[in-house]
Amino acid sequence: MSIRVTFNSHTHQTETMGVPLKRTLTKLFRFAIVGVVLAIALQTYLRQRQEYFYSGNDIVKHIPTENRHETFQEPEENSNATLWQLMLQDPTITEFVKLNTPFGDINGPLDDPSQIWTLYVPIDSAYKDALHPTDAPPFYWKFLSLNHFGSGAVSYDDMLASTTTTVESRIPHDIFFNYRQRISVKNQKGEIAFNHVGKYVGKQLKAVNGYVHHISTTLYLPDSTSEVIRDNPSFETFRRGLIFTNVGVKVNDTQRHTSQTIFAPSNIAFKKLGLKANKFLFSPWGKPYLAALLRNHVVENRTLFTDMYLQAKGAGKIGLNTTSEPIRLPTMNSGVDLETSIVLNENRQSIRLNDKTVASDPDIITMDGVIHKIDELLLPPSLGDYLDGVGHGIDLDHRSSGSAWYNFRWPWNAPSSEISVDELMERLQPLVEKGEVS
Repeated sequence: MSIRVTFNSHTHQTETMGVPLKRTLTKLFRFAIVGVVLAIALQTYLRQRQEYFYSGNDIVKHIPTENRHETFQEPEENSNATLWQLMLQDPTITEFVKLNTPFGDINGPLDDPSQIWTLYVPIDSAYKDALHPTDAPPFYWKFLSLNHFGSGAVSYDDMLASTTTTVESRIPHDIFFNYRQRISVKNQKGEIAFNHVGKYVGKQLKAVNGYVHHISTTLYLPDSTSEVIRDNPSFETFRRGLIFTNVGVKVNDTQRHTSQTIFAPSNIAFKKLGLKANKFLFSPWGKPYLAALLRNHVVENRTLFTDMYLQAKGAGKIGLNTTSEPIRLPTMNSGVDLETSIVLNENRQSIRLNDKTVASDPDIITMDGVIHKIDELLLPPSLGDYLDGVGHGIDLDHRSSGSAWYNFRWPWNAPSSEISVDELMERLQPLVEKGEVS
């Protein structure tokens, strides 16, 4: 079933509570459109898949050992108390406890000393400004709760480490339950932010079977890719391009993909091209070239975080750090790949594209994947760049033997100065799909 969400702007509410309320209602609408049958099926499926939600036996090909503990280490205070027992005794998180008390299949595992978990629990004051529907069905609250904890023990020091940029939750990342959704963890000068919004509050609590971390806000279920792009002002030009070229329709089409990675160029990235190039791209004559350019920034059915790679078709997840081998990701342009590697940027792991462009704001979690903000457009190399770097005699048809040209990594970036319309057309022409240019 395909769920489509447009990139079109909505009238912003003047009241501060309007946008969160609209988002909440939108999420509920997604559940409502599949009706009572899906609700019943989901409840049944959740009961049948308790092992998925509550077991911690994930197979990971590589996880940096310095920031993941399969067994809880060095329990100190409260070492005889389970996570659920600690939470019952904590006067600052009573609202979260109240919401989870009816769910024995949640608090049961948290009360089991043999199961290791880490919780990211909103303090009571977080619920004062939160807009949760009063008549939401039980599975809404269950999914919301499952977005606040994950398997394994992750300490405060672990989250400060440069190699920890996301942590696992218990909600599904894809409709086939191949992977679990992740939570962004960003260390901003010693202050930890969750999903770029929630802040770390107070001190961690240790239990015999894991950690409890207090956070300042509810970790709402992730918005769709289109909603995130629409609501982020720095993606305004990118959003207009997606609408203008109809590439956004493909980005929204869940029949095309189960997940996706978007390397979203900021307004700054487009400005680097210069005024003339931008006017051309957003004209009827430049529309096919803009579509080709935007397709370079979209990877379907693969989700690359800065510390974890979720492979296509449930083939497994791979933990990443700066020593990991580069990963090639196929873009929406047939035969064109991006080479990605993990690098340190301001003492945190980030993604570098084609040996040059580093994501300026990585790991923006979405309902259907992840967005990495970049401040450079991913342009293919000019013919001159390629011939200077490799040699002559290359067939330029990228759908045959010329794909090596597009995979030549070094020039795969916007030029340092403004680009001419002629050069822009030269670079993008081989990527324009047949029939796009009359």
